[in-house]
Amino acid sequence: MTPVQPDRSERSPLKKGPIRKAIQNRWVKNQLDFSDENIGFHSGPQKRPGLRLALWTWLSVTVDGLLLLALTSFAVVIFSVLMKTSARYLVFELVNQPRLGVIFGVMFTIVFWTYLIFMRVFNGATLGEQACALRLGQPIQRMQSGYILKVIFRTTLIMMTGVFPLPILSLLFKRDLAGDISGLKIYSLNF
Repeated sequence: MTPVQPDRSERSPLKKGPIRKAIQNRWVKNQLDFSDENIGFHSGPQKRPGLRLALWTWLSVTVDGLLLLALTSFAVVIFSVLMKTSARYLVFELVNQPRLGVIFGVMFTIVFWTYLIFMRVFNGATLGEQACALRLGQPIQRMQSGYILKVIFRTTLIMMTGVFPLPILSLLFKRDLAGDISGLKIYSLNF
C-alpha cells in the first residue's frame, strides 16, 4: 500500500511570484529595521519621565553597588583562603587600621568607576541598568566615536560630585542633570 501524497499546489497558496517575494522582502526588512520597537527605543524617555526615571536610575545604581559589594566580599574570602587566614581577621584589620580602610575604599571606588565605564561602553548598560530597563544614550549615539568619551565624562562627573548630590538635584529638578551636562542621557526602554 502506497502512502497518499498531498497535492503540493494546495499546500502553498502563494506560489513563486511577486506577492510571495513582496512578503519575504517585508519580513526581511522588518527583521533588520532597528528603528522599530525591536530594540525598545521607539518612545524613549516618555515611558518613565522625570521623577520616575530618576528613581529607577537610583535603583539601578543600588543593584550595581550591591553586585560589586558581593564580588568584593567573595574576593576577601578567596584572599583569606589563599593566605590561610580567617576572613574575620581581614575585616577587623580593615576596621582597626583606618589607612587600610581608606585604601580599600579608594580601590572599591576605582573598580566601581571602571565597571560602570566598561559595561556601558561594551554592553550599552550595566547589569543594574539592564535589570531596570535603562540604557545610556540612544543606539545612534552608541555607534558614534565620541560615545566612549561621553560615558567617561558622565561617570566621572557623577563620581567626582559624589554619588548623592547630583542625583538628588536630578530628583528635585525632575530631570537628568548629568545627562544635560555630559550630553548623554539615560533612557527608559519601551516594553
